[in-house]
Amino acid sequence: MSNVLLLREPSEGSDKYEESFHSAGYHPISVPVLETLLMNVSALGEIIREGPETRRLNGVVITSKRSCDAWQGALDCLHEEMKLSFPESIRTTIGEWVGW
Repeated sequence: MSNVLLLREPSEGSDKYEESFHSAGYHPISVPVLETLLMNVSALGEIIREGPETRRLNGVVITSKRSCDAWQGALDCLHEEMKLSFPESIRTTIGEWVGW
């Protein structure tokens, strides 16, 4: 049986990737990523702040947990900026709109 190295965090419980390799006669070994660093979160926040019309965007596709974390990080930065920039009444209205 040949070993296959999977550079990814193994799933808890049943793992479809490992099961697929096992059924094909391989011995999969999952090695977690050492560290994930989010890059350009402030640039993403700027794009969000500008709004979809400015960049002619029709949607956002989030394809992984890391991209979801980046999106949340950008929203968190915008939320902190909003706390400093707007009076309470406007923050409350915007916060209700975006779910803060």
